[in-house]
Amino acid sequence: MHTAVSVLKDDDFIEIEHAYKILNIPSYGAALRFGQVYTQESIFRAIKKLNGFIDQALHSGKSIVSLMEELPYYYDAIDALNKLDQRRTLVDNIYKRAAKINKAFGSPYSSLWYDKAYKAWNVLTQLQDLFGTDPLSFDSLEDKIFDKSRGTGLFEPHHIDRTMKESLALYDQILTDNRYNPTYDTMSMAQQKILKEGVRKLVQMGIKGQGSAKGGYINADDIRKVFAGQTFDVKSRKTNKKEYSIPILSDKGKSWQINRKKTGLWDYHFSDSSFRKKLSSLNSKIERYRDTFTQTNSKKEAYLSVLSFKYNIALTRFKNDASRFVTHMFEPSMLQLSPLYPLNFGNKRHLTLTKILF
Repeated sequence: MHTAVSVLKDDDFIEIEHAYKILNIPSYGAALRFGQVYTQESIFRAIKKLNGFIDQALHSGKSIVSLMEELPYYYDAIDALNKLDQRRTLVDNIYKRAAKINKAFGSPYSSLWYDKAYKAWNVLTQLQDLFGTDPLSFDSLEDKIFDKSRGTGLFEPHHIDRTMKESLALYDQILTDNRYNPTYDTMSMAQQKILKEGVRKLVQMGIKGQGSAKGGYINADDIRKVFAGQTFDVKSRKTNKKEYSIPILSDKGKSWQINRKKTGLWDYHFSDSSFRKKLSSLNSKIERYRDTFTQTNSKKEAYLSVLSFKYNIALTRFKNDASRFVTHMFEPSMLQLSPLYPLNFGNKRHLTLTKILF
């Protein structure tokens, strides 16, 4: 593809990213590393562009000799893209086939779900993403749930869509523990995603010093703004029954004993820990990140500092296996076999976090 554009522009030194931009393929650098260049859509766009180059050449008035030298480059590029699309389709079918086989043997999960290297990467990346905050309760997940003990090692990556348990993608999951995993299924998928995205936004606001509390940290007003207009229907841990239209926090200045319908999700219905304690825990992790980044100017060191601060058991247990998984995830041979392979594991944000940490 790069050569075809080079011939079109008569420029042997054209930058590869510029060449891919001409072919309507996503930004080449990071996208290739994460396997996002050759999606079915981008392949189709590139072929359409190349056919346009052929048509342009045929109507250019060039000599037959010139056309015989130029056109083969375009046809070769189209042939390569068609073959790549066939391989992409084949790999998609392999994944679907594997999922069906797993279901046939009584498991709804992909076989890779049980791979310890994948699970290690899954845990550390999700801890990195939300700073270990459970979106349903706003609790900080306890480090001990990541140990190897049957009595305490009770972390559970939850699938937002319970009919898609074969998915390995982190955007389809929420890291939680065995207390809350079943409760998520009493909520709609849309509400689960709103909670997850809201926590992520609060974390990023805190990192950037955009919170309303002193020093740019997060307070209750920030939470209300992020979730403005949102309510949730879920089985309450407080009442042990399905409650409807729950705001994220209780109404200001109103006691929940007087106005039960306006009690909040995080400060009443899921209040095993006090809301003040939960908010303080989040801000302490944000503070650790900001302090470390100020000292080192390194996002990697800042994230590692947060993990070692609150999740040293998880970091110690999973770091090596997660690194091994990432090595295989991005190796060139795997990208050649399946350009979409990494996309089965997360979106650009998750893969950017992976690049930072590993």
